[in-house]
Amino acid sequence: MRFLDDAFPLLVVMNEARFDEGEMRAMADGMEEYFRRNVRFAVLSASPGEFVRMGARERKILSDWVNGPRVSDLSRRLCVGTAAVVPSAAARGALTAFLWFWTPPYPLRAAPTVEAGLDFCLERLTVCNVPLPRPAETLRSEIIGHLRSTGRFAPSFGDP
Repeated sequence: MRFLDDAFPLLVVMNEARFDEGEMRAMADGMEEYFRRNVRFAVLSASPGEFVRMGARERKILSDWVNGPRVSDLSRRLCVGTAAVVPSAAARGALTAFLWFWTPPYPLRAAPTVEAGLDFCLERLTVCNVPLPRPAETLRSEIIGHLRSTGRFAPSFGDP
């Protein structure tokens, strides 16, 4: 798991193909830095196209962390929105259905593409009056360029 924060308060989290306990620890440890900043932010979560869906055990670990009182409170206060890039229509549908039964402490959107996820995050930052370090279009272009340059995220991009 890598955290790209050159555009903070827009935080890009690049996940590995398999979300396991190690990835969960890396995410929890990485998020601590942003919680300590005590500055509102948005998160774009992108995984490579070959992402392996989480099993029940991994979903439980993630759920326990997100729903823990401390993380839930910090997320509610600081995270203005999260977009999870989910290229598969079936997986987006499953996440949407899951959200009928669980409300995260921040607005969460399952985005079909990186571009759509970025648009959601930038919109949330703008609506919540969170200052950006550079114009939104510049940030969008920089992030898309960086993710494309990795060669691992191409399947999650829409048509140019």
